[in-house]
Amino acid sequence: MSRDVQTIAVSKSMYKNSQVSVKITCDRDEKTNTEVSLLVAWVLRWSPCAQEYVGVQDQLTRINHYFMMPELNQIGYEYGYVHYQSSGENAAEFKCEKENTFTLKDLSGSEWVKKKAIPVNPNTGKNQRKRTTGQDAGKDIIKVPTTSEKHKRKARSNMQQNDHPHVTKTCEDGIFLFILKIQPEGWMMKDNVTINIWMKGPHGYLSAIDRPLLPFYGAMCIVYLLCGIVWLTLIAYNWRDTNP
Repeated sequence: MSRDVQTIAVSKSMYKNSQVSVKITCDRDEKTNTEVSLLVAWVLRWSPCAQEYVGVQDQLTRINHYFMMPELNQIGYEYGYVHYQSSGENAAEFKCEKENTFTLKDLSGSEWVKKKAIPVNPNTGKNQRKRTTGQDAGKDIIKVPTTSEKHKRKARSNMQQNDHPHVTKTCEDGIFLFILKIQPEGWMMKDNVTINIWMKGPHGYLSAIDRPLLPFYGAMCIVYLLCGIVWLTLIAYNWRDTNP
């Protein structure tokens, strides 16, 4: 980490109830006597547009805008609402010592926020914010459905198999952007922080876009295998012609 504030953004298409896990490993130089604290905050944003997050990992300004104002529509695609969840007041603070490993608090049972998307004016570059009043004011919060005891037991079993305590879960199918911000206090340049992020769905780590293609790839493998067997059989029957 070479900046005062490290920002990481990862986008992926995921199914509903996919898990997002984060592990932070802090390895401080033994010669450093200054106490180092890490402030960690995150935002998980859902978008109905598959093209919105293309290339966003390399655009720090856009990432910061999404983090500060998740309801912002920066691309100009027309859609009505944005869903997002954030650490909010649950931003974590860790003491960085020699080879410490941290995991973030599980907020999968917290509320997802639903807000009207705020488009960016292409002429001025400013936000066209609309004030929410009346009946729309009560539509900002979406409650996560209560998890039954059976599903809780299944989730605990999956956690034991996953070995990565999750931070949150997705609220529905779609394209998600996960933003992680780490701000150090008492920072020394020799300090080193390693961040691991996992996004695992009900069917594994494949994205929701790639997962439906598995049957097609499987069928094509069988077709090529049969073609190979037929080819080898023909070579075996005509081996005299192939070796003049």
